[in-house]
Amino acid sequence: MNPENEPRDTVSTSIACEEPLDRWALFFGQTAPIGWAQIEPFFARGQVIHVGSSLDLVEVAVAVAEDDKSRVADWMASGDFVLLPTDIARHWSSDAADLWGVVVTPWVLIQDRSSNDAPVE
Repeated sequence: MNPENEPRDTVSTSIACEEPLDRWALFFGQTAPIGWAQIEPFFARGQVIHVGSSLDLVEVAVAVAEDDKSRVADWMASGDFVLLPTDIARHWSSDAADLWGVVVTPWVLIQDRSSNDAPVE
């Protein structure tokens, strides 16, 4: 029998199709509350990304991992995806903010899930 006429391996095909869902599940499972003490060393190295509260943190992690330049550029343009500004870092270090994070090497994506993630003036 000619190998070209053999049925395709359905296992490898289904795995390839589920990859985006697997990546989402992976980041969902790794997203957790985090305190400023754990974030601070990464902030000092310039590796902390502030994700605006209007975005889904897991969705952002997947887009970064998939190198989705278009979506990330849109979020950057809207101000919802930026290197953590010093004023917000200062606010987070002195306040009991409800911070959640996920790592997408080399970045640590952080989102404040408090009612307002803007620094208090």
